[in-house]
Amino acid sequence: MEQRPSERRIGERKAVIGLHCRWDLDGVGQKKRFLRRPADQVAEVTELSVSGATIVAPSSDLLVPGTAVSIEIEGAKGGVAIRNLRPSSHEGMTCYGVEFLQLGSAVRARINEFVAADRPDHLEAVWHKAR
Repeated sequence: MEQRPSERRIGERKAVIGLHCRWDLDGVGQKKRFLRRPADQVAEVTELSVSGATIVAPSSDLLVPGTAVSIEIEGAKGGVAIRNLRPSSHEGMTCYGVEFLQLGSAVRARINEFVAADRPDHLEAVWHKAR
């Protein structure tokens, strides 16, 4: 079966419930800087992998594939790049597929912890052997 471009991922994404982040739009779309809009918004992380996430956030014409956005998860800041988007089942919201660009070590550790939570024990040995 042929993979679609949006399915090329380093790691499998896992569903997440109740993980929120701050989605900082300050600096996005500088040419419209005189329009008043909130600089940051609360967004929900619905899927997570070691390399990216699906974030449901208020829809914005400024957020297109390739756009870099600052985020804050559990008090730690980082950066993501929007790779794809699709409509959400909630009105006024969009599902943004993002790739992590830079994350603080605390956030990176929490993501790795979450992604590894349900991994079978025998895969740990395979992972260390492959490295």
